[in-house]
Amino acid sequence: MRKLAMLALLALAGCGGDNLVLPNEGQPANLAIVRGDRQNGTVGQALPDSLVIRVTDRFNNPVPGAEVTWTADNGGAVDPSTGTTDGAGRAATMRTLGSQPGTYTTQATVTGFAGEPAVFITTGLAAQLAFVTNPGAIATSGVPLDPQPVLQLSDPEGNPIARGGVSVTVQISSGGGTLGGTTTATSDDAGLVTFTDLVI
Repeated sequence: MRKLAMLALLALAGCGGDNLVLPNEGQPANLAIVRGDRQNGTVGQALPDSLVIRVTDRFNNPVPGAEVTWTADNGGAVDPSTGTTDGAGRAATMRTLGSQPGTYTTQATVTGFAGEPAVFITTGLAAQLAFVTNPGAIATSGVPLDPQPVLQLSDPEGNPIARGGVSVTVQISSGGGTLGGTTTATSDDAGLVTFTDLVI
């Protein structure tokens, strides 16, 4: 009886107080993307919007002060590359893309979080399109342009980018008329975009 009474007193002592911390409370248990995923950006430039994550514990409460590491995959950079979550459990970084068009990923890992990192996916588009062949200066309605325009993908410095599979759509920027024919073409492996049947 004496031992049972002592155990009961110890149990009561362990349950008292307002500062009881449950297992895993306040520790990173969930990692979610808040903003910035699936953006389109210009190669060599910062994305228009920041990348933001939120860290919560197993009770869905925000976890402030969690250490976050950002990793720029496939080229480019992040700023900052490390940081801590704020009072709302959020952390952010700005992503600058590399020099080649294509898909870029950015990972956010949180110290003490056992799950998978948050992965942001971004599409990098060519910074410029340069005319290799200008369209004909004079066009006759209903007659295909002669010559047809040919464009080259290039980086922000104007250097050619050899990248296939980039879709380019053309339209009339000023004046009247309607552009017909196949108005979307895909770059070849040299980064050239060739149109063949444009007509006004």
